[in-house]
Order: sequence, then C-alpha cells, then structure tokens
Amino acid sequence: MESIGTLAGGIAHDFNNILNIIRGYATLIGQQPTAGWQITKSLKVIDQEIERGASVVRQLLAVARKTETHLASLDVNDIVLKVCELIKTFPKTITVALNLERDVPSVLADPNQMSRALLNVCVNARDAMPTGGQLSIRTETVDANKVRDRRFDGGVNGYICIAVSDTGTGMKDEVRGRIFEPFFTTKGIGEGTGLGLAIVYSIIKEHNGLIEVDSVAGHGATFRLYLPIQSGEQSVADAPKKSAASGGIHPSRSGTVLVVEDEVALVQLLKKLLSQAGYRVLAAMDGEEAIDLYQNHKAEIDVVLLDLGLPKITGFDVIPRLKEQNPGVNIIITTGYLEADLKAKLFRTGVKDCIHKPYLVDDVIERIGTLLENSWTASNEA
Repeated sequence: MESIGTLAGGIAHDFNNILNIIRGYATLIGQQPTAGWQITKSLKVIDQEIERGASVVRQLLAVARKTETHLASLDVNDIVLKVCELIKTFPKTITVALNLERDVPSVLADPNQMSRALLNVCVNARDAMPTGGQLSIRTETVDANKVRDRRFDGGVNGYICIAVSDTGTGMKDEVRGRIFEPFFTTKGIGEGTGLGLAIVYSIIKEHNGLIEVDSVAGHGATFRLYLPIQSGEQSVADAPKKSAASGGIHPSRSGTVLVVEDEVALVQLLKKLLSQAGYRVLAAMDGEEAIDLYQNHKAEIDVVLLDLGLPKITGFDVIPRLKEQNPGVNIIITTGYLEADLKAKLFRTGVKDCIHKPYLVDDVIERIGTLLENSWTASNEA
C-alpha cells in the first residue's frame, strides 16, 4: 500500500498539472470574441472531462489513503439516512429496506468519507441487481469480543456495524477474494474504474475499522462495515479552520504577482490572464530564479504564486528563503498534490492560501485579490 501511495502521489501531481494547463487554455479560448455557441458547447465537454479526470485522481488518492481526514462525532444512522436520499435515483425496480438500531452509540469518523464508503457499497449492490431486487441496510452495536477473533484491538469497547445486503447476482469465491484490489472489476470496458470497493476498504481501514463480505453466486451479497465506538468524551479533531471570504469584498485588481512555476505553458497562460486582470506579472521557472527575483524586486512584489515541485530548489525550501527577506511575504501555494500533514505544516510557516490543481484561473485571480484586500486593510488598520 505504501508503494501505491507513492505512485498515486506522483500521478496526482503530474496529471493535475496537465489537466490544469488544458483547463486554462480552454478558458482562454472561451474568452475569444469569435467563440460561438458550438465552441462554447465543446468547451463545456472539455471541462466536464477535466472534472472526470480530476475525480479519478481523487479516487486513486483515496485508495492510497492520501486524502485529508476530518474527524467528528457521528451517529451512523444519520449517515445512512443521508445516503438513502442519494440512492433515491436508483431504478424503481430496486426497493430499499432500513433496519436501524435506535440510540446507536457514536463513532469518531469523517462524515464525507463515511458517506462515500456507504454510497460506493450501495452502488455496487445496485449494479449487482440489473433486473431489480431489494437493498437492505441495517445498523447494530456489536460486542468487541465477537470481532476480536478477526481484529486484535484490546482498546476498543465495541463496534457499530453497518450491514448492506442485496438480492443480486452474488459472487464466486475467486471474485470475492479480489474485490478490494485497486482496478479489479468484473464490469465491461467503460462501465467502472475498479476503484469503488478499494476506496471503501481504504476508508474503513483509515478509521481503524473492519470490513467483511458474505456472498454466494446467485444468492446476493452482504457487506458489513465495522467502526469502533467512540470512547469517552473524545474531542472532535481536525475541524476545518479556514473561513470563507466575505462576499461583500470586491478584490482590487492591481499589484505585482511573482509566478513561480516550471510548466512553460502554464506560466505563459498565467502571465496573459493575470495581466488582463490588471496585475503586473514577474515569472520564475525554478526555485533559484524565484529567490533571486524576489531579492531584486521584493519592494514591488505583493503576492508570490508558488508551485512546490520546482527544479533546483523546491517550493518547500523557497518559502523560508523568501521569509528571511520579508517575514510578511504573501505566499499562495499551487500544487497538483499535497499530503494533509504537509499542508498543515505549510500553513504554520505562514503560507496564506493553498490552491489545488486543476484550478480555474478566475478562482486564482479572485483569491489573489482577496488576499491583497485583506493585507491592505490590515496594514491601514495597524
């Protein structure tokens, strides 16, 4: 799994860079006065496919357990009910039956990840019932001793089990033994990525849980997701701390931006679009050039738009060098992939914002403007 994680991180960075360039130049084409409805329609398809590509990258990162986890005290019944709202789009030939334990104990989990895991299991059940059937979801408290023969964890008081059953085609033993492997699928070409159940497995493992599958070919399947009961009054961890920008502020479109990026096509795009938005742009293609440019122009530069994967000197190492010259330097990170712990570390160093690729250039312009507006307001109030 560690090697998959390293591979996924590298793919995410490179592939998101490529998607970012495609999205940027598609935006540029859409701004041309000669762009008619046919071009606009084609660009919409391009944007949809970019989102699909980015979604595949996110799935890869989820399989490799490379996504951020925001834990909260959850009632699993609430998760089940929310997912049931989503699966109302399933064919009407599939009926849904719920059997939820009342007053079920809380678990400490990421609500978005748990919703995704449960939805993926339900989608798998739907696909196993092409002609219809019944999808059943049950929640119950399970004594830890009943699970310990399958998981040795003496610190767990008990588990909450979410059981999802279907009356579909079921699985042979050889298929059941491989369903959690990344990219393994029994579906036809173009009908699935083979990542859905692999993501479920990774999410449950990330939550110190357990997943079991019972199935017989021709007689449906049951997936059981076990999550440890929250012990004591454990505090909620990793709550998002970033506040939304005020909707009443219209960011100023002036100032100088130092773009530090090693993709030539992206540098050219940003120079063109940022200039059109009213900014003066300086550009560096590597970390060494960025440090030199900042040293020579720090009195003029208002924002540094900094990629992390740079030649000569990495973006991580550029940051302290810039802060040596100006402790109050405004740095916005742009990256195709960033691990959660590194992201937190960057914010602790004083980085003001982090934008993930593929991004919309309009969003970058907006966030640069908001940062400058906030900086100038704070400066005037000081």
